[in-house]
Amino acid sequence: PHASETLLVVEVAVTSRERDLGSKALAYAQGGAPLYWVIDAVARMATVLSDPGPEGYRSCREVREGEELPLPNGSSLRLSCFPTED
Repeated sequence: PHASETLLVVEVAVTSRERDLGSKALAYAQGGAPLYWVIDAVARMATVLSDPGPEGYRSCREVREGEELPLPNGSSLRLSCFPTED
């Protein structure tokens, strides 16, 4: 699907965070994807990008594990998808 046909785009980054927040974010914003999450599995956090435009996303915030991630329908879910080490 084209970015404008999506409600949410999610990338899970282990080594690709820089590219996901750089060229990919710009492409998704220019394509009109309204909400873009980059889940950083190493840092155990997510970057939430919204309000897309031709220059990129105009809104960016970081969400830590245990905090709420916004969903396109106005609800949210808690970021807690990381396994713990024993």
